[in-house]
Amino acid sequence: AASACPLFAGWPGADAPKPRMRDPASVHSADGARVLWTIDNKRYDVTDYVDAHPGGRDAILAAQGRSATALFRSYHSLSDSAQAVLDRYYVEDAAPGDADYEDEWEWRSTPFHDALNRRVRAHFERKQARRERVRGGTVSTAHKAPAWKWAWLGAATVAWAASLAGFLAGSWAAMLAMPLLYWLGPSSLLHDGMHWSLSVSPRVNGALAALGGVHMEPTAWLHQHVIGHHSHTNVVERDPDLDHFTGSGGASVLQVGGGAADNAFYGFRCHAAEPWRPTFGAWKAWLPIMGLLTTVYPSMFESTEMLSRGSFLGRVPLVALSRSDVARLWLGRALVASVLWVAPFALHGLTLKALAFATLPLFIHGAVYYVFSQVSHIQPPCFEEPPEGERFEWAEMQVRHSLDWGNGGVVQTLASIGLNSQVVHHVYPQIDPTHYGELRPIFEQTCEEFGIPYHRQPSLWHALRSHVSLLQDMNRTDVWGASGDGAPAPQAAAAMA
Repeated sequence: AASACPLFAGWPGADAPKPRMRDPASVHSADGARVLWTIDNKRYDVTDYVDAHPGGRDAILAAQGRSATALFRSYHSLSDSAQAVLDRYYVEDAAPGDADYEDEWEWRSTPFHDALNRRVRAHFERKQARRERVRGGTVSTAHKAPAWKWAWLGAATVAWAASLAGFLAGSWAAMLAMPLLYWLGPSSLLHDGMHWSLSVSPRVNGALAALGGVHMEPTAWLHQHVIGHHSHTNVVERDPDLDHFTGSGGASVLQVGGGAADNAFYGFRCHAAEPWRPTFGAWKAWLPIMGLLTTVYPSMFESTEMLSRGSFLGRVPLVALSRSDVARLWLGRALVASVLWVAPFALHGLTLKALAFATLPLFIHGAVYYVFSQVSHIQPPCFEEPPEGERFEWAEMQVRHSLDWGNGGVVQTLASIGLNSQVVHHVYPQIDPTHYGELRPIFEQTCEEFGIPYHRQPSLWHALRSHVSLLQDMNRTDVWGASGDGAPAPQAAAAMA
């Protein structure tokens, strides 16, 4: 039978009644088999453990039906008991060739990650001991947000709420301030809450993350950012963040001819594996346009397009959604559209003021988000691949594919919502960004010992210049367009070397 709603056509479970709350036991593959959790190419059935999971239901359900070794290893890197708990639910091994079998990273021997884990654990054990001497208590919260961070986020979020009221009242100053305050408050809540780094309470993390749902619907953000980007950072055809600007994953609203990537009429090239299109020759025009759309496009189009496609940009499959998941997504997008797009014209009529109020906040936030998010990964040294026949450790890949800028200080961390320390963040996403400055020396020492480059720039300005230089090299028509297939013309490539 056809799906009652075409938006669900083509993805697993489209014809089945959707439960109010996601029931992991009800998720089956096309052949009727239960969908399990795959860690280290071993399958586990943790259905009975979902409600007891200390990190909450959303965290453990995000790993169902996919190879989730990176998620498991990164989020449990400070735990000594997680593997023992998981072992109780072992079912079978995945076989080479299975959809959930993965051999991209070296997991059997991980001396670099092990050394980092020992040192980072010791750092927080010392902090926790000091906290317990002063305050008492036994729950390890030393790596979560400190009290002053909560005060900062509270103040920024209240200020944003006040600016929203001013926006609806027609204040130009409030309209211009609103996206900046949103970045400092709710955007940070979305990012940190969905990484479960704010609090030890999954309910608190989830509730606060919802406040950041203007920029991105939380379910879509979970698939794009937490599952996709963090597991396969800068890995071509796996990291959806590489597709926002090139059109490779491509939401159909910006494509022609059934969503084929070759027909995308926009964008610019971020990496050498992207096939060349003549459009890329106009990258200097597309860069500011796409930068301004960095908020509105994922928020309103990629989030909803995910439902019809059954995956986020074709890179991160949806395993199952409940009725409440779908309803929350649509209601959230409707609320955002009503407040940011409909309200300005309802309040100010068909005027230039209404147009400015309906566009500038999203454009300002988009520009800020583009700068802080892209300069840490779209960089010349951040696409390194291992020598032929070898594999990186996953943690090593994260370090090689990320870049830190600045000195890791408090002001830079708060202004960038922690995106100034992406090397640290990508290995330890469950740690609140306010601690990253303390961990940088540990990373520098460990990287030096293992001969792994630790990419950093002295300032945001230096990082931005390096980012733009990569885009310039990747979009040169005389180099990449000469062969027409994404390979550089030999003489031009030699000139670039």
